[in-house]
Amino acid sequence: MHVYLTAFRRAFDFQGRTSRKDFWQFFYLQSLIAALMIPLDHFLGTNFHRPDGQAYFLGTCWVTYLILSFIPLLAITTRRLRDAGIDPYWVVAGFIPFIGPIVVLWGCSERGRD
Repeated sequence: MHVYLTAFRRAFDFQGRTSRKDFWQFFYLQSLIAALMIPLDHFLGTNFHRPDGQAYFLGTCWVTYLILSFIPLLAITTRRLRDAGIDPYWVVAGFIPFIGPIVVLWGCSERGRD
């Protein structure tokens, strides 16, 4: 939990480095919280609806959480890529559908440079 809160405190700090352990702890906890937002939306009835009344899978809580956690994720990913010796601008590759996130996560899993 400390790593998660530290990532939010350093949300606009794109300088420096982040260890693999800290990155993956943040990534897994963020994924867990995002997954828990889906049933919360269903329970609260805040799912988005189509014009015919059918509820979409995602809702307001999930979208709000992802918007609020986007900058901290971007910052910690940038710091992690720098620690791995990879140009931090590779974080932009994460916006390429399908293959982009795989490339960025591969870069984040590389061993840090000393």
